[in-house]
Amino acid sequence: MMVKVKERNITIDIMRLFFSICVVCIHINPFTGGLNYIASRIYTLAVPFFCVVAGYYFYERVINDKVYCYIYIKKLMITYIALSLLYFTTNLYLQVKFDGYLTIKFYTIFVERCLNGHLWYLVAISFDAFLLFIFVVLKKEKYLFATIIPIAIYSQLRTNYINIFTPWEKLQGKIQLSFNSLMGLSNRVILLSLPFFLMGAYFAYKKDFINKVTITQSKCILLTATIVYLIENIIIIMGHTSKYNGNYVSPLYFISCFFIWCLKNSKFFSTDSRHSYYCKHFSEIIYYIHPYVWFWISTMPILDVFKDISDNGTVFILVLITSMMFALLFIFILEGIERIRDVSRKCENKYGEDQ
Repeated sequence: MMVKVKERNITIDIMRLFFSICVVCIHINPFTGGLNYIASRIYTLAVPFFCVVAGYYFYERVINDKVYCYIYIKKLMITYIALSLLYFTTNLYLQVKFDGYLTIKFYTIFVERCLNGHLWYLVAISFDAFLLFIFVVLKKEKYLFATIIPIAIYSQLRTNYINIFTPWEKLQGKIQLSFNSLMGLSNRVILLSLPFFLMGAYFAYKKDFINKVTITQSKCILLTATIVYLIENIIIIMGHTSKYNGNYVSPLYFISCFFIWCLKNSKFFSTDSRHSYYCKHFSEIIYYIHPYVWFWISTMPILDVFKDISDNGTVFILVLITSMMFALLFIFILEGIERIRDVSRKCENKYGEDQ
């Protein structure tokens, strides 16, 4: 027996997979020159899309089951701790190779990857979920939703146009480097993940209204958002307005419209819920372990096969294929666990009938 799969939004799961590949592109940069800069404008939509999806499904569950918040954050933290321990093996390897000795520190294992690596996302979503949960319990979530646009505008102005600093950053230069990294994490949580997470939750909050939107209307608003996003990025590319990915106003608009389109076109791709379920796991595993795979391919080439690889495009393909192999292994293990559970249930039922 295979893993039981409930009805899923196939479009969202496939776009998760696409954007997880975009995250790999952000880190490895498989393209060069102007093409890389243009492609990076697509990559910037990856994490915002993940945050919107997370916010939507979290609010949809927690509004009816308050205990779900505990389950959700517990799952994220277990994942974070497990991955932190996994990535710690890279630190051990580097210490032995360059220093010749081992030092095991709590900071190195559980904090460094969060502050300076991609696992900040798990901490950010945990914070966003807990904050939203508090407002849900108080039945004041509409006030939290009212902060979405102001936060997005603030992040836009702060990054691109005027010299605004958060209270954290005013202390920069006066405290240690680890706390400077903490400032960067706080900015990611508050200025990047939070507005998109809340926007996803807002769509779940207004689900009745979203259900009234027709497929044609969703296509029209997506087309409008695409034009706005293209215009802004043309201005950025031609005028070199920003070197960073801090333009969150039009991405917030674009991702919101794109997510509505995904909700209204849940079966845009011709596949079934089982393949959609696999896409979800593929996207998660690719996102979580691709830096680990990249490290070992780059640092410890097997039999010197990858010793002379310098082309980022080749490295990107190797990392992606290897990460997908890990994803297949994970799905195979899930299938095996489900088969064992199914056999156990059958044996229990048979034993009960015999009694």
